[in-house]
Amino acid sequence: MKKLVLSLFLSLTLIACSNSNNSDKSNVIILKENKLAKILQDVNFGWWNAFNDIYLMTYIAEGLEYNSDLKILDLKLNEFKKFVDYSNGERLPEVGIGLEYFASDNIPVPLPKEKALMLPLIANYEFDVWGKNSYKTKSAEKSFEAYKYKVKANYISFVSNIVNLY
Repeated sequence: MKKLVLSLFLSLTLIACSNSNNSDKSNVIILKENKLAKILQDVNFGWWNAFNDIYLMTYIAEGLEYNSDLKILDLKLNEFKKFVDYSNGERLPEVGIGLEYFASDNIPVPLPKEKALMLPLIANYEFDVWGKNSYKTKSAEKSFEAYKYKVKANYISFVSNIVNLY
């Protein structure tokens, strides 16, 4: 438990030191704990830390780390992000390649025996004259932003419930 609380305090300290850009080594540590630090920032962990109650900090930290519902929300958030990427990809041109083998040995017509290998290249681009694809992309981005706020609200609600029960 003490290790978990210590790692949370360390991540908060690293966030405060990230503006100084002292070395690349500290940036690597910040990148590793970026997700945890973002969650702690969202739930205002520093304010709860002002109470100087180690048990409260431990409950909050363990609750955030081990709650499966919050992990599911994070996975769905990643799913929304991938949908935004997919929607952006539909605006780009499509290129396809095919491979086809043709042999006239199997045809029962008196033709000369021939074999051929065809390799067609197909390119396709849909001009967004009416803005359908751009509206679809903007809609996906706004849905992603809305879901981010929903996840943040769930984290805050979860921490508030933990504190209320404590």
